[in-house]
Amino acid sequence: MASTLFYPDLKIVPISGIKLQEYIQKDRMQALASAIKREAMLKNPPIVTNFFNGDYLHLDGANRITAVSLLSYPNCLVQVVDYGDPTHVHLSSWSHLAHVNESQFFSSIKKMNNITVKKVNSFNHRSLFRPYVLCVAACNNRNIYEITSKAPFTDLVKQMGDIVDLYGKGEVERVFSGSPWTDETIGVRFERYPEKNLFVAFPTFSPQQVMTLVDRGVLMPAGITRHVVYRRKLNVNLPLDYLAITPLEKANEKLQLFLQHRTVRLYEEPVIYFE
Repeated sequence: MASTLFYPDLKIVPISGIKLQEYIQKDRMQALASAIKREAMLKNPPIVTNFFNGDYLHLDGANRITAVSLLSYPNCLVQVVDYGDPTHVHLSSWSHLAHVNESQFFSSIKKMNNITVKKVNSFNHRSLFRPYVLCVAACNNRNIYEITSKAPFTDLVKQMGDIVDLYGKGEVERVFSGSPWTDETIGVRFERYPEKNLFVAFPTFSPQQVMTLVDRGVLMPAGITRHVVYRRKLNVNLPLDYLAITPLEKANEKLQLFLQHRTVRLYEEPVIYFE
């Protein structure tokens, strides 16, 4: 290995040793793979953590990992974080904005086994802390529903995925609020995205729950887990050729030499980036 590990949390690892924790968005795969191939580089490394038996657990970037695999590269550049250390990574949840036929959407949910749909007067974020709550859905006409299930924990997650599948094939906006959602802040999101008529908020899982689910062969629905990584490495721009170097030790040695010649900037303060 190189004598100096400039960035020990950046590694090239076998894709076969990365376990995904959420479903991939298959409709995006080919376009993303084509874009990566056209650029001939991997800009932003996916985020992983150490898992069981020497494997890694993906936390963010499932689509990038899968796209690299589609391009027939055996390895992928990743950033490895400590899932148990809140100064490394913080887990929260995304909420979704989508467009649905309201009556058909809730009718389909009511037909699912063991699921109850209850209309409530206002959005209460504390509802998401209750056992058996799958999600809380708000419509732009101010109809609000709590959706619950008495199913076992692993089945609850699968049912969340069934609900996401009802609108997930359309354009879905992931939204987040730094403070608990309210009727007012949800209304602001509808004003910003007038083409959307459905807002869905999910419970937040713990890292232990995510790891247990994956160990049991259960994947999270796409776009629910939100991992905030401290000192995330962006714009690494690693040429794809590095992902084909063998053996793996040589690939990582060349990676460290590559990183030594990169100019970096460290932003300690939180940043709001307008796109």
